[in-house]
Order: sequence, then C-alpha cells, then structure tokens
Amino acid sequence: MGSDHELFRPGPKTPFPSIVYFGGMRRYKRPRDALLAFALVRRRVPDARLYVAGEGPELPGLRELVIGLGIGGSVEFTGRLEYGELARLVASAWLNVHTSTAEGWGLSVVEAAAAGTPTVAYDVPGVSDAVEEGRNGIRVRDGDARALAEAALRILRDPDEWRRSSSEVAARYSWDRTAWMWEGILRRIHGETWCE
Repeated sequence: MGSDHELFRPGPKTPFPSIVYFGGMRRYKRPRDALLAFALVRRRVPDARLYVAGEGPELPGLRELVIGLGIGGSVEFTGRLEYGELARLVASAWLNVHTSTAEGWGLSVVEAAAAGTPTVAYDVPGVSDAVEEGRNGIRVRDGDARALAEAALRILRDPDEWRRSSSEVAARYSWDRTAWMWEGILRRIHGETWCE
C-alpha cells in the first residue's frame, strides 16, 4: 500500500502541541482510548490539544466522555473532513494516535508519516507493520492507554527528530514505488508477458 504524497506532505505545525486522531468512530477502532490517553497527556502538557476527525456511531459517547474527563476545552471534534482538509490537519499535528484493534494495513499511519507526523499506536496486526519502532512512531502494548500516553509524551518532548524520520519512512510508501514493487513481483511470477 502507498500513500498520496501530493496530498499528505509536511506543512506548518501548530504553535502548541497538537495530536490528531483520524478514522471511523467505531468500537473496534477504540477512539475512546485516544481520549483516555490524551487526558493523561494533558496532565503534563496543559496546552496540548486533540483533534478528532471522523464520524460514526461512537461519536455521542465520545462527546460525553470528553465532558466527564474534563478536557472539553482541549478537544475538537471536526466531523468528517474533505480529504485535502484532512491532509492539512494531519500535517499540522505534532502527533497521530492510532488505537484500532487491528487493521489490514496501517494506511493512516503511513499518511501521517508522509505529512511529517509520527504515530503512537497499539501493537496490533496491520498497524505493527506500518509503525517502524523509533522511526515513524512507537508501538505499545495493546489496550494500555497509559503506555500510549507515555509514548506520546516521549514524542512531544522531541518532535523535530520524529518529523524527519517519519518523512524518511513514508518515502518508501509512495504509490509510484508501490506500483513499481508490484510490477517486479508480477514479472517474476508471470514473466514479461503478464501485461500484454
């Protein structure tokens, strides 16, 4: 899988520590854990903000949780965004948080990296393939929101180095490179005549 590097590319970062969660508001994506981790981050980084982009059935409960955690002034629910607007939001963030139970491939992790935004995520199938530990993010034990928060704080303390290494990792996942790799595989399997 590749990401659109014309769309997801580095841009100006917010002047304050910002975190983005983007994805479906569905139970298996566990957006609730992103809020729990962010509440812990806010204890140490009071000016941090979280942007939650997406729609889905979990959204009403998430809004209630934000109020219950007392972080309402620091969390913005953007709803579903047009793709270009989403790419700009991701590029402006210091950090992406990914809390899904599993994915076929962590496309949002690679899109964030292409925008110079590292990811903290649970070490689960699919996502663990997209997060290169210590380069474009940090993987933590599945379901441990406290460990997610600690990983987030580690990145927020030194964001510049993470931005550079995230972009380097993402460079390997352009659509052109992905197509070139698939072409090589198909030629090895089927010979030179596969595309005639």
